[in-house]
Formats: sequence, structure tokens, C-alpha cells
Amino acid sequence: MKFVTTILDGSGQIHISATRAPDLHRWEISARTGRAMLIGVALAPPGLCPEALIEQADRRLSSARVAPGIYAAVPSAAVRAVTVAALVFRFRALLVSFTAWTRKSWRRVTGRLMFVARLKPRAV
Repeated sequence: MKFVTTILDGSGQIHISATRAPDLHRWEISARTGRAMLIGVALAPPGLCPEALIEQADRRLSSARVAPGIYAAVPSAAVRAVTVAALVFRFRALLVSFTAWTRKSWRRVTGRLMFVARLKPRAV
């Protein structure tokens, strides 16, 4: 299972990546930049891979992109981008399931109405 990590490095840049060991990844970044702080850890929702979540967050932070996975953005904006990307996916999944449930319910109601209409004797 991979976590989506948001790390603030010593130069003030944000690193967003998918990793199995967030603290080890923070340690690797701190070895390169002198200091690193883990500011956000998230799990991708069921049915969505962490890389897709990072791509959605990348679209939201595209104006601040320095290199792939590295951003010159405010830390709260980076954490918010990952959180919003996960929430958008969850709301879409909920909407799809609600729409499917509504269709089934509508078919059930109309099916019963058609059955009742067939049972009524026709007036001649």
C-alpha cells in the first residue's frame, strides 16, 4: 500500500510523491536538502491508485511546478490540492452509485405500475 506524501524540504519547496515508507522518503529528501518536514500523508480512495491522485493534485498546482513532483507553493495549498483531489474522486463515485440506485428504483416503480396496469380489467 502506497501513501501520498507531502514533504516540505529545506529550500522551501514541496515534494508530492507516492511511497510505501513516508518517513524514509522524508529522510532521503532531508539528506539532499539539509532539512525536510512531513506535512501531509494521505491514502488514495478505494479504486484510485496513488499516482492518479498525484496527477490530479499536479493539475491543481501546475502553476507552481518546479520539476515533476516538486512545487514552489504554500504548504497548505499543496495539502489542500491532495485532499481536494481525493474528495472529488469520492464525490464522483458517490454520484455514480446514487445514479445507478435511482435508475434501479425507477425501474422497480415503473415495473410495478406496468404490472398493476396489466391486472386491471379493461372497460369495453
